[in-house]
Amino acid sequence: MVEENFNMLQKQKTKTMITRIVVVICLTTVFLATSLAFFTIRNARIMTVRATYENVNSVFDSYLEAMNLFVDNTLNELNFYTNSDVVYNGGSAEEIGQWLATTPPRRSPTFSYVLFIDAKGNSFYDSGKTGYHGDRAYFKSIIDDGASYVVNNPTVAKATGKVSVMFVKAARNKEREVVGMFVGVAGMDYLQNLIADLKFGENGHGFMLDGTGKVIAHHDEALVMERNYLTDTDVDTSLKEMAQGMILGKRNSVNVIYELDGSFQKFSVIYARIAKTPWSLGVAIPLSQINQMASRLRMIMMAGNAILTIVVLIVMACMIAHSIRPLKKVVFAIADIASGNADLTKRLEKTTQDEIGEVVDGFNRFVTKLQEIMMEIKSSKNNISTVEEEMIEAIGSTEININKIIGYIETVKDSVIAQSDSVESTSAKITEITSSIDALQNLIQLQTGEVDGSGRAIQEMVNNISTINESVEKLSKAFVGLRENATIGIEKQQAVNDKIYQIESESKMLQEANTAIAVIAEQTNLLAMNAAIEAAHAGEVGKGFSVVADEIRKLSETSSEQSKTIGAQLTKIRDSIGQVSEFSIDSSSSFKVVSDNIKITDKLVSQISSAMEVQRTNSRQILDSLNVMSESTGKVLSASRDMAEGSSVILKDVDTLKTNTHTITSNVQEMDSGVTSISETKDALSRLSRKMNDAISQIGQEIGQFKV
Repeated sequence: MVEENFNMLQKQKTKTMITRIVVVICLTTVFLATSLAFFTIRNARIMTVRATYENVNSVFDSYLEAMNLFVDNTLNELNFYTNSDVVYNGGSAEEIGQWLATTPPRRSPTFSYVLFIDAKGNSFYDSGKTGYHGDRAYFKSIIDDGASYVVNNPTVAKATGKVSVMFVKAARNKEREVVGMFVGVAGMDYLQNLIADLKFGENGHGFMLDGTGKVIAHHDEALVMERNYLTDTDVDTSLKEMAQGMILGKRNSVNVIYELDGSFQKFSVIYARIAKTPWSLGVAIPLSQINQMASRLRMIMMAGNAILTIVVLIVMACMIAHSIRPLKKVVFAIADIASGNADLTKRLEKTTQDEIGEVVDGFNRFVTKLQEIMMEIKSSKNNISTVEEEMIEAIGSTEININKIIGYIETVKDSVIAQSDSVESTSAKITEITSSIDALQNLIQLQTGEVDGSGRAIQEMVNNISTINESVEKLSKAFVGLRENATIGIEKQQAVNDKIYQIESESKMLQEANTAIAVIAEQTNLLAMNAAIEAAHAGEVGKGFSVVADEIRKLSETSSEQSKTIGAQLTKIRDSIGQVSEFSIDSSSSFKVVSDNIKITDKLVSQISSAMEVQRTNSRQILDSLNVMSESTGKVLSASRDMAEGSSVILKDVDTLKTNTHTITSNVQEMDSGVTSISETKDALSRLSRKMNDAISQIGQEIGQFKV
């Protein structure tokens, strides 16, 4: 029952492996086929669309050339009229009209009729009728603008209701002067027939627009002269933009949307201007029609790829199933070995030279090697039993020796623990001594720093005292000079005061003199008045004396005024002298006070100088004492450092001893644990020996099942 379940399980695994391989290959094949189809279809679509557009452009160019040729030929047919003798020789409008009436039999079938319009606008038909066309736009283009020809937009004839267009060409005489123009009226039948024949597939068609956006030719004749793509309100914006581009005369390709068979579709439109006209030719093809061939090609390629993929998958599945069949023999052989009743003398037959054959060779080599191993194991079974007995005896002897070692280790452990405690105590004492020495060394270093700082401070104070002494000496000298200058200032101020007193006395004398002059002026004035009175009494004889008396009177008045002015000025001078005298007295008092203060300050400076000299002497004595203290402190510091170094050496030795003691203790503990581990290992070896004996017996039973 077990063997049947095992065989069934192996078959399920084989089927699962085959299914997994087939699924992976299928998915890979489908992915590759899909990717190839995608790129192939994409490139084929691009090439198909490109070829379609090239074909459409080629046909469009041929039709555009045909229309350009039609326009050129139609204009050239008017040369029969413009190159006539009557025009060339400068005939009158009436003569040209009469000649034109004789030409209908020779008129080109393109024209319905021809007329001549002179430079004044008078028109003459080839039928003999006359009229006036001076208000037409083409008339102004020829006469006013100097155009050689004009092709206007088509119009609907009122009489016939047909669409017609006028081809106009200037008529010139032999002096190349414009004498008028010939107008040929042609129908649009030829162009309409061209547009009707311009088809691409089912819905591709051509159309024409005039210079205003109106349809002038279309495959749907109902739109001709009725539809305007530029001005009609129900026209899509894309159509209006297309019409605007056609009016501007550009060649372009655009996509537009307009109604076809009751539904709105997207069209690709190619358009261009027809030479020498305001008309434009366009070709519209539905985008769905352009892509139709590509869509068909895509469907064909997709179907072909699907069929090819299915065929490839079927073939590959058959090949895989056929290739994996030899593996079943290997599976059954391995199942036989795994069952425990294996015949290691059997070998599989190699039927193929591929990878399956290599698997069979590998399996045969494996079985051969397994056979050799089993033979060696069987031969080694007895040897293992003998070794087991010897190992049991060795374990017993080892147990006795281990017990002795354990006793020795316990004795050493107790001695080491006692030594460790002693070393710990010694280390603690030495550490305490070292700490005290370090503290003492720190205090000495601190004291040394303080002594050095005090020495530097006192040295700086001594230097400052010397500087102050020098400054005081300079200050004393300055005060001596200042005192001398103050004395000189007092003497100078006294001299100024004397001069001021002298000026004041002299100003008093000037005041007295001015008073005398004023008195003389008054007397002179009285004398002049008396002289004038006497001159008046003398009459004519006293007139000369009267003049002299008058001049004396004027001189007296002038002297009196000048005396008053001088008196006023002398008064001001006297007041100023009085103020200067007061200021001089105050200045003299100030100079005296300054001189007294300078004497007092000079005494104080002398006292300060004496005190600073005493202070400098005392500071030098303190500095010498600090130097001696600093030298002593340095010696103490050196001795403290020597003690610290010695303590450090001792402490290092004690630490080394302590470390060694710890190491010995640790090693003893490890030996103790090792001995314990050895004891445990001895017990484990005993147990393993018993288990090994049981396992060897079991291996013997299992090996006995193999046939070698």
